[in-house]
Amino acid sequence: MIRRLEPWLIFAAVAAILLTAHGNRLVFTNDEGIILEAAQRMTEGSRLYVDFFGYMSPGGYWLQEIAFRAFGYSLRSARLVVILDFAVQCALLFWITRRVSTRPAAWCATVLFFAFQASNPTLLTSAHRWDSAALALGAVTAALAGNRWLILSGALAASAAVVTPSVAGVAVVTFAWMATLRNWRGAFLFAGGAATAGLVAIAILAGGGIWGGFVDQMLWLQTHYSGVNVMPYGSIIGGYPALFEGASGLELAIRAALVLCVALPAVLPVIAAGGWGVRYLRRREVPPEIVYLLGCMAALVISCLPRADVMHLAFVAPLGYTLTAAIAALALSRRAQFLTAAGFSVFALVFLLNYHHEIRRDVSLDSPVGGLRIPQDAAPAVADLLRHVRAGDTLYVHPYLPLLYYITQARNPTRFSYLAPGMMGKAEEESALDSLRRNPPQWILYLALPREEFLRVFPSAGSLDNRFAALESWIETHYPLVVPPVTVAGYTLRARRDVSRTRR
Repeated sequence: MIRRLEPWLIFAAVAAILLTAHGNRLVFTNDEGIILEAAQRMTEGSRLYVDFFGYMSPGGYWLQEIAFRAFGYSLRSARLVVILDFAVQCALLFWITRRVSTRPAAWCATVLFFAFQASNPTLLTSAHRWDSAALALGAVTAALAGNRWLILSGALAASAAVVTPSVAGVAVVTFAWMATLRNWRGAFLFAGGAATAGLVAIAILAGGGIWGGFVDQMLWLQTHYSGVNVMPYGSIIGGYPALFEGASGLELAIRAALVLCVALPAVLPVIAAGGWGVRYLRRREVPPEIVYLLGCMAALVISCLPRADVMHLAFVAPLGYTLTAAIAALALSRRAQFLTAAGFSVFALVFLLNYHHEIRRDVSLDSPVGGLRIPQDAAPAVADLLRHVRAGDTLYVHPYLPLLYYITQARNPTRFSYLAPGMMGKAEEESALDSLRRNPPQWILYLALPREEFLRVFPSAGSLDNRFAALESWIETHYPLVVPPVTVAGYTLRARRDVSRTRR
């Protein structure tokens, strides 16, 4: 009985741990606020794509809007969706690995996946790729469970594509797998589930009057995203050499092991594909379920392109853990399995202890979105910001940290949650500047993005401009710095002149 409940217990335990340790912990990441600010606008009646700029397809926004409508505005309600996504991934990773391998292999893969992913606080923040990855893994699990689950599998696969269109490759692989097995009834059921979910999404878009805006936005992404976001497979921001600067001897070896753990989302798919490929060449023996999982893993990796860096690969990492654990259980002796698992477990413990050390030093702070836990070094600046910018004030954040709109509950007078340097151009700049001139906000948080920092994050964007000259000149002319200075995550607070006088 306990064994049947293991995936459910894993789900409950992971969700409870993260809601407690991470649910209201403020982490400054560029992307988290993209969903939060937009979902709040939707909750309050604004239309996605029509009344404001929606960066991506609608599924992630819809999920966050549901959380806000159910639980209100807090950092925990903002994190709820991503925490449940991750808990689902842990539970399904265990279920799939136990199905195709051994129970010890399933536990090892799940524990290591949890340790390495959850100990990176910047990773477990709101992102549409967490939503689509969890839905896609659910589709894979339902497909493995048999024909009676294939309608659900199709519906989950289509829902994943509504969140992130590139993960539709999982649906293609699933349909092809059933066709290869000549399971035509299963293929029909899967297609029916996918069609139903897809039609429901189209009906919601059309019924809300946003279908045209959605199509226009997808076309916009086709022409704007790739130019700035190309990253080689397995790369990291800043490059690997920076992680080894000044290290030698034992320290170099330790750093190499830690970097290997960080890079596992890129390393494990290669090991899994290579291991099962070698087994096929030697024995011509690979179970059909493994072939299916290899295809789904490849589809999920491809879905990360053109930005296939470690962070994006981490969103779709579970099948890499599953397939590596399964081939290791077959190819290695018990002694080798034990030593490998023990070695990685030591480093997993190091990662978790380091994260535990960090959160013990957090400072508590009240905010318009409830109690926050903030890293000690950032707490004074956030407290200063919240003393100046109050809920309901107007605020513009430039160029790219929309999380600040959410934690202050200030109102953005433009249609853009952010202006992404290199991806957005003159048209978006002029639209935002026109809104600012017509409705000058009380406050502006401004970062003059250095060229070297832009190229560190977007190394393939060397030919693109990282500044919005006209808008930034308007900010510097009309908004003096607050005195004494208030700087949060590199963004410096500026006040409209009449506000700076009344609030001194």
